[in-house]
Amino acid sequence: MKCYLFVLATAWPGLVTSHGGHAAEMAGIALNQSVTMNECAVRQHDYLPDERTTCFKLPTGPSRDPYADAPKPPANGRIIVNVSLPDRPGFMSGSEAQVLLRNGLTVSISVRTHGGEAGDFRALKDLFGDASPRHLTVPWNTGGSGPVLTQTGLQADWILPGDETVYFSSGEFGAFLGLVRLQTSAAPAHRTGVRD
Repeated sequence: MKCYLFVLATAWPGLVTSHGGHAAEMAGIALNQSVTMNECAVRQHDYLPDERTTCFKLPTGPSRDPYADAPKPPANGRIIVNVSLPDRPGFMSGSEAQVLLRNGLTVSISVRTHGGEAGDFRALKDLFGDASPRHLTVPWNTGGSGPVLTQTGLQADWILPGDETVYFSSGEFGAFLGLVRLQTSAAPAHRTGVRD
């Protein structure tokens, strides 16, 4: 089992699903665990972009006294995690993960994917095993008053040991942005088209 986890960690850095009593994790954030990271750096009342540091941001933006203690993630609520480049799984698009916390523990982690039908699904299938994908039609507009075009996409679900599940939709936000959501049963139901 230890060798299997090592292979996953080296083949897909940033996403390791461990079994046998350990929490599933994505982009260095573990389900059913507290978030132990610092708030992202702030300058002139805004967060600084940073590709090298995994840190959290409050959705409302920084609003702290510069002389106060550094804020911690809320016990209940949502934070945005800036994921450092080395911690990002290959299927992740962008640098941010949405993380939902309940009673100080992570109950869901959502990241955007590149969209498209096959590449991200194959990567997830390699990590979580077989799934029965559902094909869907994703509308998208080329801009302006042009015709609405469509593209095929995939949705799939994985049930992991314990109360953890993985949801994937390659066309969650249109033809070029999908979603992966890792969650526990304590998380509210996913709302299609919402990065929750």
